[in-house]
Amino acid sequence: MATVITNLLSAIPVFGQDIVESDNATNLYSCLIHSLDTLDTLGLNSVLPTIGTVSYQSLKKGRGIRPDKEEYLSIPYPFIAFLVGLVDGDGYIQITKTTKGFIAIKLAIEISLEDISTLEYIYSVLKLGKITKYPDRKNPTCKYVINKTDLQEIFFPLLLHYNIFFLSENRRAQFDLVMYIFKNDIKIYNNIFQKISVRDIPTIFNLPNKAIDYLNLAFFNN
Repeated sequence: MATVITNLLSAIPVFGQDIVESDNATNLYSCLIHSLDTLDTLGLNSVLPTIGTVSYQSLKKGRGIRPDKEEYLSIPYPFIAFLVGLVDGDGYIQITKTTKGFIAIKLAIEISLEDISTLEYIYSVLKLGKITKYPDRKNPTCKYVINKTDLQEIFFPLLLHYNIFFLSENRRAQFDLVMYIFKNDIKIYNNIFQKISVRDIPTIFNLPNKAIDYLNLAFFNN
């Protein structure tokens, strides 16, 4: 069986032999990352490219590398527009410092527990994230959270692909900062502003200049 598996792996185009010759999980991960980069260069993995790099530890906790993300393009465009609008109003993108000084990032939507069916619908379409209920609060709520890895691999690449963006000032600032962290592969919280100030964080999407231009946004009707 081991020989069969080895032969199958070695038959994978571009990087099969690298996998076979790797000595441990870390090397295997490096081979896969290198191979995916190679596929990107060849134009074979251009659908929803991951933003920044994803750590081996994160991959172990999650679903692993997703070399083929084309299935996520079947998510309806109006749904992504609706979701971005909901995050704009009832959500946030959080950047916090872990006990070891690393950066923790998540996107969350928190609404009344009475409206949990909305979050369940979102989860059923995205198949990402986690829903948590808080029934014991004075005003019971529920929260839907998408973790950092899924933001890097799926959700934010979808926004870039469809050119859908946040409209509120707070959410735009949070999105731009997180994208800056991802693209510059910043891992330590205290390193975020070492080379750049908040006002110099690049803007990913520019807002329209006129009111009529907002009405003409393809996703604004949703």
